[in-house]
Amino acid sequence: MVGGAQEHLLAAAFGQDRAVQLLRRRDGERNGLNSAFQEAVSAVWRVWWTHLSQPVTLASLVDPALEGRLARVPGGEPHRLLLGRGCWYVTALDLQRVEAGLLRAWHADGQPPIIFHHRDVRDRIISQIQLLSGPAERVGSLPDHLIYRDIVGALPTMDGRITLALTDLAFPGMEEARRCQWLARHPAVTVISHDELAGPAHGGTAEARQEAVTRLLHVTGHPARPVEPSSGWMRFSAGATPGDQLGTTRCAR
Repeated sequence: MVGGAQEHLLAAAFGQDRAVQLLRRRDGERNGLNSAFQEAVSAVWRVWWTHLSQPVTLASLVDPALEGRLARVPGGEPHRLLLGRGCWYVTALDLQRVEAGLLRAWHADGQPPIIFHHRDVRDRIISQIQLLSGPAERVGSLPDHLIYRDIVGALPTMDGRITLALTDLAFPGMEEARRCQWLARHPAVTVISHDELAGPAHGGTAEARQEAVTRLLHVTGHPARPVEPSSGWMRFSAGATPGDQLGTTRCAR
């Protein structure tokens, strides 16, 4: 059954008249409704992500007109268009760049939950250097990564690359790491460390990983369940149909 939240999203995306037409279709004609709903969900996620000042890539293209329509929703409203038990699962969140209306709404009612995937800055530096030193296809399409891949590649030693990362304020990820420390200190933010999620195959423990995933499930309102040790991703919610749209959070192992 399609509820009021789904109707609200469809109306914001396509207009009230179009939403009513979609919702009145008989069961045998629901393909159009499902397709429109999926399109609206993808667009509102992209708008939401942009409001959070996160980079969007060519892989996340949606209809520009639809994205523009949802982007004009007042600042505190986009997260209310997201259905089910969503959350902000972030590795950084710059207070000076995030859309102010979203932060005010979150400060007022604590929704959606913020989960901060914290990683020691030393590990972040080494990981970023390894990424930028690797094959071009792994670097992706973000402009700063492309530029700094050339710079890192021109330095012959790891010591030189580490010095670059520590002294160049524009080195990818460094300014972001400095500006996200509030997340580790705010009492309403759930902090999950990279080491906790690593698991025994990557230097952590099964107990710490299970406890971290239990906290993730609790804060997003999902029942706890054991983690599959062989899984490369821990995906604990899914679905994208008008009758049951839940947010999806993935935690890198």
